[in-house]
Amino acid sequence: MHQLPKLKWKPKPCEKVHRLARWLQQWKWSQEGPDNIGRRAASIRHTFDLNDPEVAEQIAERLTQAAKTDPAPEAGQIRLLSSAVLPSADRPVYVALLNDSGSNTLLVVPFGPFLEPATTTEWLTGRDAGALSVLCLWNARTLPKEVLLRSWFVDTLTVPEQTDALAVFRHAATGADLEDRLLSQVGCTITKPNDPRLAYQAQELRLFTPAPPKPEQSPAARRRGNIEFYLPWKAPSESEEIVLQARSRAPGSLEYARYAVGETPLVLTLLTRTDGKQVEVSILDQRENPSPDLDGAQVIPREGEAVRIANGRALCQRDAVLSGFGFLGANGKPINLRRLE
Repeated sequence: MHQLPKLKWKPKPCEKVHRLARWLQQWKWSQEGPDNIGRRAASIRHTFDLNDPEVAEQIAERLTQAAKTDPAPEAGQIRLLSSAVLPSADRPVYVALLNDSGSNTLLVVPFGPFLEPATTTEWLTGRDAGALSVLCLWNARTLPKEVLLRSWFVDTLTVPEQTDALAVFRHAATGADLEDRLLSQVGCTITKPNDPRLAYQAQELRLFTPAPPKPEQSPAARRRGNIEFYLPWKAPSESEEIVLQARSRAPGSLEYARYAVGETPLVLTLLTRTDGKQVEVSILDQRENPSPDLDGAQVIPREGEAVRIANGRALCQRDAVLSGFGFLGANGKPINLRRLE
């Protein structure tokens, strides 16, 4: 009996693979420069015609009346951020407001620039408006409500939308499993260090970095003599982002900064914890291990209480260092810091 030939076949790619392919095409177009603006624009599902005089008049009226009629920021809203909040943004940034904890802050989640989710931490909302297609839960930030006053009300999230968004946020922050229904609405996992989605995340991190508030010099700050204060945050580089992903399951929700400490080989790092309320200060040696060499030194928030370094570490309240911090040695003398890019 003749042996039957072996049949070679390839399984049909799943929808998530097709979705990733579409995302990669949109990312490629976004990197090719202004010559492809027309082609990229054609891929976006416009819901109105700006050349329509009636539409243009409605938009003008809406912007004129926004400051008078917009509701105060609260959980469940979709809002358009002012350029005063994101001065480096090169596109309109829409955000969803989630998780009203009863304090003066809200969890703010940006909508992405593409029509497909890039990773398992981006959620396809199912909305028709292209600008509201994908919610980037990995890039969530906690912002004070007074900052969000510099924005315009756009729409309201339904209760199911809020529930699904928070489920994907918990997946981004803690690694919690997603139910099958939501798994079909997110992107693919990043598995390789040269994946272009890492460069995309680094780009979006830089864009979605709110301008720090202009510090007001208080009497307490003026009494601190020759202490130099440093504004803490910068967007992580692509390589730093990989390190952050290894340290936490909430990539992109973290703020990170590194400083050279005086003339020593030590490095001071600031890392916002995933709760968004505390900042971990570390003194690291050349092997990136915690160093006790500066134990007893003090981190001096511009407006808050000093915190001492112990065993190479300290915890500060994020809001206390947001407008700046100084650094004193154990002998009470200021130590100069130099930002490492």
